[in-house]
Amino acid sequence: AVSLAMSSPNILVVHPSLPVKSTRELIALAKARPGQLNYAAGTIGAAPHLASELFNAMAQTHIVRVAYKGTGPSVIALLGGEVHLMIAGLGSVAPHIKAGKLRSLAITSAKTSALAPELPTIASVLPGYESTSVLGIFVPAKTPLAIVNRLQQEIARAVNKPEVRDL
Repeated sequence: AVSLAMSSPNILVVHPSLPVKSTRELIALAKARPGQLNYAAGTIGAAPHLASELFNAMAQTHIVRVAYKGTGPSVIALLGGEVHLMIAGLGSVAPHIKAGKLRSLAITSAKTSALAPELPTIASVLPGYESTSVLGIFVPAKTPLAIVNRLQQEIARAVNKPEVRDL
């Protein structure tokens, strides 16, 4: 591993037919209907899956995972009403939220995000909840230390520029 390049929150979104407008309402509905609500997630162990299972564990709910082959098919399933909700990267669902095809409930970072300042955090309802997607830079084993150090310095310089950092 060379460097952490980026960390980004995800967003909790629901199909508009689900009668909830907040994380608290979602938890109440899930507890009233254990095992009847479901969420879309692609790869086991990827951010949407882990974030959703963390939500289940902390909220003490039983929202069932429906497996898809990645984010694209998961979003399509959510748009089509095959599943009730999803925790996804903002970029993959933002156009659908804007179009009113999905309803956003909360952001998964510990603090509110400049990416979606109007959204509360899940942590405001489930203290301690936090799930972000990270992007790291890796090199092959046995890469000379001088190259690794130079990469670390250049990446740090790039990601700390205001025009990059404040995205």
